[in-house]
Amino acid sequence: MKKIILVFFAVAFFFGCYYDKRSELFPGYGLTQCDTTSTMSYTTHIAPILSSYCYSCHSGHTPTAGVDLTDWNNVFTYASNGQLVGTVKHLSGYNQMPPTGPIDQCKQRQIELWVNAGAPNN
Repeated sequence: MKKIILVFFAVAFFFGCYYDKRSELFPGYGLTQCDTTSTMSYTTHIAPILSSYCYSCHSGHTPTAGVDLTDWNNVFTYASNGQLVGTVKHLSGYNQMPPTGPIDQCKQRQIELWVNAGAPNN
């Protein structure tokens, strides 16, 4: 009986806690094939990211928390006050968006470069 209990605890110990961090498993995740050398364009780079990750909640007649990210004018407001970068990078003091986890580092960097360039409507 003691052997069965010992085996049970040994198996539970070795297999009970399984936690992988994407950044540890895949160093540089999201940075391969990442276009950060060209000028970031709202139309080409930023709007598609927002469409993929943000529009499901932050668009339409009643966007979540009143944050509508469907056009440049609205996005520019959040870009210019630092909220866009803070939220997508999950920085302390900002609502972390998307709530399911941060977008990959490449897309974060593209947004950051675009904002640092003045968030142009291009």
